[in-house]
Amino acid sequence: MNRIKIFENGLTLVVCPMEGIYSASVAVMVNVGSAMETREENGFSHFIEHMLFKGTDKRTAFDISETIENAGGQLNAYTSKDVTCFYTRTSSEHTENCVELLSDMFFFSKFDPEEFERERKVIIEEIIMGEDIPDECCQDLIASALFGDTGLGMTIPGSAEGIGKATREDILDFRARHYTPANVCVSIAGDITYEKALELTEKYFLHNFPENIGNKKYTIEKQETFARFYKSTRTTEQSYICLGCPSPGLGDPVNYTNSVMNNILGGGMSSRLFQSLREKNGLCYSVFSYLSTYMNNGYFEIFVGTSPKNAEISLQLIVDECHRLVSEGATESEVTRGKEQFKGATVLSLENSLTVATMNGGYALRNGVLLDFEERKRNINAITVEDVNAAAVKLLDMKNFSLAYVGKGLRKNLFRMLH
Repeated sequence: MNRIKIFENGLTLVVCPMEGIYSASVAVMVNVGSAMETREENGFSHFIEHMLFKGTDKRTAFDISETIENAGGQLNAYTSKDVTCFYTRTSSEHTENCVELLSDMFFFSKFDPEEFERERKVIIEEIIMGEDIPDECCQDLIASALFGDTGLGMTIPGSAEGIGKATREDILDFRARHYTPANVCVSIAGDITYEKALELTEKYFLHNFPENIGNKKYTIEKQETFARFYKSTRTTEQSYICLGCPSPGLGDPVNYTNSVMNNILGGGMSSRLFQSLREKNGLCYSVFSYLSTYMNNGYFEIFVGTSPKNAEISLQLIVDECHRLVSEGATESEVTRGKEQFKGATVLSLENSLTVATMNGGYALRNGVLLDFEERKRNINAITVEDVNAAAVKLLDMKNFSLAYVGKGLRKNLFRMLH
């Protein structure tokens, strides 16, 4: 049974014992990402993620790698728009070693000046490499089109220019403000008891935070969104199109219905977009839609990659399918299939201790409560055809959509097609 504890200093612990497996995953999740950054700080969350692997007071970078590999486990991290996560996955006999290792990295990383400068170069190369991936550029453009010069509109690694200017002191100051108990969740799932997880968290995390540490809980304010057209001038063999519109943020019950609607429109190979653009007309290899949700904000996105000669007709068919779903509605069988896709993804996620740890931790960090999987299934089961059709009418209003485009073949005046 999942359990949550919020300590007096604001630190959150989530534990999910899982029967029948012999591994345990530990996720240390921090409520920080590009959404909490200013333009001048853009990329700092991601920079800190890198630096925590570069040595502590008692371990070199090699020692960190050797510790986890001696346990036959996995150690990694990621930064998103609103969360930075450091995680391990090992056989359960090594769980305490993993918690200690993550604690050492979290509290005692040295941020050695020479390592800092080396890692700055690595991150700048990562940024430059990312700029050469056109589908990722297109998805960054749609976020910028929707959210403008806010944290949600900025890229996660930042810009080469901004990272080039950042000082070690800038990064350490940002870390001190954000890596505080109220912004941290330790989430453990797998072959472990609540009592053991509580003991390890108190030993390695709770008592390592300074008593006089600042403890502001960061949130993402509701952002105004805009319908805009953004185009990249880069030369590419393919054309990449993203359409996006604002959607409700985390915790809004309509997200259950929107997820089912998304499955019907572009959430799989049986979806309307896949069947129309790829199977029926052979216009593309990749076309899909998805929802992204954050505190108080969210957006719905449709993506297609196609040849320049097919860009305009692909966009037209996407708009046509959105209009058709709004005007004609979904069928009973489509809604049933969309609900089963949603439930199936939920059930399959429960079989992986790392997925459970990160899902539980992220939800608790953002909402302060446990993620109830049984309640999620009940909410999905309760969705009706009428609910889905009402959600489509509200979400797929083309005048609320922005358009981002990378490549050739699309004229700017086609933005009017959406309106």
